[in-house]
Amino acid sequence: MKKLLLLLLFISLNAQNPQIYSRLADKIYDELPHIKELKKVDALKNYIYRVDEYTKKVDDLKVQGYKLEKKESCKISLKEYLYALRELSKENDFFIRLAKKTFDNSFPENNVTTFKQMLFTGMVDITQSEDEVVRFYADNKDDNNLSILDDYIKDYNAKVNQETQKQLVEHNKYKSYYNFEGDEKVDRIQKAEKKRDAERLKAIEAENKKEKEEVEQKLIKELKH
Repeated sequence: MKKLLLLLLFISLNAQNPQIYSRLADKIYDELPHIKELKKVDALKNYIYRVDEYTKKVDDLKVQGYKLEKKESCKISLKEYLYALRELSKENDFFIRLAKKTFDNSFPENNVTTFKQMLFTGMVDITQSEDEVVRFYADNKDDNNLSILDDYIKDYNAKVNQETQKQLVEHNKYKSYYNFEGDEKVDRIQKAEKKRDAERLKAIEAENKKEKEEVEQKLIKELKH
């Protein structure tokens, strides 16, 4: 039921966008609300104007997209709409990179404010920086501003403990197996060495016997002469 509701929500959100070139357009239109949240990040105040400009471009193009879809009178052609989408896609990618860089910089700077503000933009995936996030939380766990991560950290620790226990069981299982196999291997090596030694001794005895017979035959021939 939960999956069905999420699917219906996804379809509903995408239905709000023009369907022309939706594969490219949806990424731009759906990311815009998150990009607008960057204006609330103190460390990104210098980008407020650029965000506003970008927002206007996206909103204007979305209107034209609806008109093209309904085949109404429009200021741009279908080809021009596609070109505009591609240009906006480049700017969209710029803001995504900016968000990631700003979020990542909050770790070495130990900047709780930037860290939290970037979380609220919805533009960062903490699973991509999981180890850094956990360390950052541990270093600043007494800061009430990070209480929003409490449940995430609990889930992370439970997952780590589960993985650790699983690895320990696997390690002991393989260790037991290889120790048993190692004893058998030693026995095989020792038996093989004994066999090789016996074969070498047999070969030496055969060679000595042959040499002895050759000497005896030589002496018999000399005596006959």
